Amino acid sequence: MGCRQSSTALSPMERMAFDYILTQIPIQCQQKIIDLPKRKFLETYQNHLDAENHIREEKYLAAIDCECQAIDDLSKLLHSDIDHFIFADMNKLLSICYWHMEKLDKAYTRGQTALTLRLKHTPDDHKEISLQYSRLVSICIMQSNWKQADEYLQKAIVTARLSTDMPQGFVQGLEQILTYFK
Repeated sequence: MGCRQSSTALSPMERMAFDYILTQIPIQCQQKIIDLPKRKFLETYQNHLDAENHIREEKYLAAIDCECQAIDDLSKLLHSDIDHFIFADMNKLLSICYWHMEKLDKAYTRGQTALTLRLKHTPDDHKEISLQYSRLVSICIMQSNWKQADEYLQKAIVTARLSTDMPQGFVQGLEQILTYFK
């Protein structure tokens, strides 16, 4: 996050990075992040950003290592507040990585955690919640867990219909999958 400085004040670039990260967190969850030592938070959060870069490069094992480190370090900073919103996207990323590596039990567990955090902190984010349900559908299908896949699929459709920014084709695609279950 820029050159290290001896003072505890953030550089303008670090301040911008910190402020940008805050914009990605619901207002009701921001205070705990604001109260953290900012430089330590940024250093820790860099692992999450590195994980995002690794997943774009399809380096799933490296992404998992970085993301697990980010979760471990952030949970220490947040005093084991593992229900904080900041862990939603981290668990989503881990779920995607495990899915690509066909570690389906881990993918399911991390995906379920991401969904739970989204539902708890941003229940009106219908687009992201629907996407998370649909990811869980894929995992359940790969596990031949048809009943759970059907339940998640129905929830994905209902939630997607509530979204104002979900492409109509996405909903139609989910509905087509549902016809295969019937």
